[in-house]
Amino acid sequence: MNPVEVLLILRLGIGVFLMGFLSLLLIFLWKDLKSPDAREQMAPTAHLRTLEGENLQIYYALEENNLLGRAEDNTLTFSEATVSAYHARLSCQRGIWWIEDLGSHNGTLLNEIPVTEPLILGFGDSIQFGGIKFEFAPGSPPSAGNQFDNRDQK
Repeated sequence: MNPVEVLLILRLGIGVFLMGFLSLLLIFLWKDLKSPDAREQMAPTAHLRTLEGENLQIYYALEENNLLGRAEDNTLTFSEATVSAYHARLSCQRGIWWIEDLGSHNGTLLNEIPVTEPLILGFGDSIQFGGIKFEFAPGSPPSAGNQFDNRDQK
């Protein structure tokens, strides 16, 4: 074999190797995009608006995972005596909002029905924690009026 033929075979071998490497890379990227974690939706923005209780027309922005109660380390802290230290949890999983009572003394109500197990929330639902009643609303809290920043309460 002359040097030209050896060089041609080497070039073809490197080309086949690179094509195989790129094909494997594309296959792994495709599988990664199709995995459940990649398809998981972002939490749709939502907020709570007080209907009854300690303050009227106050808005509370919600994070993806929210603990509610009187304890200082909750995401949303309330001073209302009828609210337990760790009263309830509002969380968004795979784009769906859930409410869960955490064994509170005065209970949690969703549309006037006691929450005894995690339930799915819908926008416009009425939620009551002890003596405070809220509306679960879509989007960020309105910019005008009495908007409440969760960080201000700690």
